[in-house]
Amino acid sequence: MQGLQAAVAVLVGCYFGLLALSASAATIVDATNFCCFPSASGGQGGGVINSPPFAYYERAQTFVIANSGTLTALDLIGTAQAPQYVGTLFGYIVPVSNGIPATDLSLALGSTSLVVDFTPPFGLPLTLSGLSVPVSQGEILAVVLAAGLKTGGTTAFDIYGSPVDYPFGRAFFRTTGDAGVPPMTWVSDNELDLAFRTYVDCSSAHCVAASSPPDPHAVPDHDAPTGVLLALAAALVVALRWARRTTCFSRGPMPVS
Repeated sequence: MQGLQAAVAVLVGCYFGLLALSASAATIVDATNFCCFPSASGGQGGGVINSPPFAYYERAQTFVIANSGTLTALDLIGTAQAPQYVGTLFGYIVPVSNGIPATDLSLALGSTSLVVDFTPPFGLPLTLSGLSVPVSQGEILAVVLAAGLKTGGTTAFDIYGSPVDYPFGRAFFRTTGDAGVPPMTWVSDNELDLAFRTYVDCSSAHCVAASSPPDPHAVPDHDAPTGVLLALAAALVVALRWARRTTCFSRGPMPVS
């Protein structure tokens, strides 16, 4: 009986150890305003443009961190404005002061980029991955979106908004117009918030994922649950073998019929 109790204790310890391990490494949707793809904004897109020397437009969105850990990625919806405007979209994670994103991008806590193609009419989900920004619950940050410089041409994107108002932040834009040099000041965009969702590797034992509609382009990850079940099965086999051996030894020789 003692052997069986010990086996159960081993199994319970393995189970909770695996739970703690998976919790410490859980990547979750931390904040979201990502809704209703493909008609995410009813066709309303905000320009992110680099067209020297004529115009330069940036956009930003503030958001609140719900779970402490590491900010690793951010989803948007967007497209190049035309085939000739395909290029690189840069994303900068910046601090926020008095509700306004930092003006100086040299203060960015992290940055990443990706090439955006022309995908009319509503664009496609865009993932700015490769971030590694330590974050704390309740922290307010912003993502700043900028178009990369392209020699002899214009880089221009439409980054779409969401019909759902994000209650914990707001969208901004800034531009040089036809003249001027960055840095520029941020202006609140009262029309709509960007459609976005952020991902955090949660370091808490009580991670809470934001509720969001499923992404039709996402591939379900079946590996993590399968790995946990296989590890538990292996622990069960070892524990039962150990319990059987211990129980038999405690009884002495088995009777011969």
